[in-house]
Amino acid sequence: MADAQTYVYPDRDIMFSDVICNVSGGHVIPGTSVMWNEALVTCDERGVYEGFSTSTFDVLFRFENNQLYLGESIFSSDIMYTFNNGIIYRGDSTFPLDKLYTFKEGYVYSADGESVFDVVLAIDGPITIVELFGVLLATEML
Repeated sequence: MADAQTYVYPDRDIMFSDVICNVSGGHVIPGTSVMWNEALVTCDERGVYEGFSTSTFDVLFRFENNQLYLGESIFSSDIMYTFNNGIIYRGDSTFPLDKLYTFKEGYVYSADGESVFDVVLAIDGPITIVELFGVLLATEML
């Protein structure tokens, strides 16, 4: 089954000329390109991988229980990010001071709030939690 293409924009305005990356089949690709071999990262249900790969040798983060672990680690000390109720936290935390971003209704907001002025990314199309992490990594926001 083919996945729908999802476009990522740098702010609340959704203008096709401003696309910074897109997600297609788990591949986060720069701009509006459709060439999977140009993928910055590849995402699947197990984690995030460097480039166009799902090889064990290219694992950047392992995804389990809505948390990203460094590499293939299974240790709680290697939890880099946690996703809980639409909020991304730093580390193994849900403490308000560790809040990095909020994802709500296709928009990623900065940790400071959820107003129009706090939008850092607009996402047009379906996206999984792992792909959201992949987009944030590819755009150097994590």
